[in-house]
Amino acid sequence: MKILVVGHAYLARINRKKWEAYVCVFPEDQVVVVTPSFWSDALFDVVLTDAPQVVQGVTYTHLGVKHAGNELLYRYAWSDIWRVMNETSPDVLLVEQGLSAFSYFQWICVALLQRRSMPRLFFTWINWRHSWGWKFK
Repeated sequence: MKILVVGHAYLARINRKKWEAYVCVFPEDQVVVVTPSFWSDALFDVVLTDAPQVVQGVTYTHLGVKHAGNELLYRYAWSDIWRVMNETSPDVLLVEQGLSAFSYFQWICVALLQRRSMPRLFFTWINWRHSWGWKFK
C-alpha cells in the first residue's frame, strides 16, 4: 500500500519517527511524507534545502509554500500537488493540518480532479472548545 502523508508537523525530525516506526511494523507499505520547505514560527524558522531523502524506508519530500507559518492560510502550488499525486499514485491520502487549513481543500480538490477513489483521511489536534461557524452547518 502507498500512503501519502501531508503535514507541516513533519518538519521536526522527532515527529518523523512515527512513520519510521510504522514502516518497521509494515515494511511492505510505502510512505511518502510531504512538508513545506519553509516554516516560520514565533520561536524559530525551519528551512529545508536538502533534496528528498529516504530514511528507514520513508520518503521525505518538501514543497514550497506561500504564507508559511500560518497554519490556516498556507498553501502549496497547485501544480506541485498535482505532480506529487501523479508521481506517488497513493492508495491512501492522509493530511494532518489545522481544522480550517486551506491545504486540506487543496489536496481534496486535486484528488477529486484526478478522479482518485482512494480514502482521504484528515487528522487534526484540537485541544480547545471550538465554536462552529456557518461553513460547518
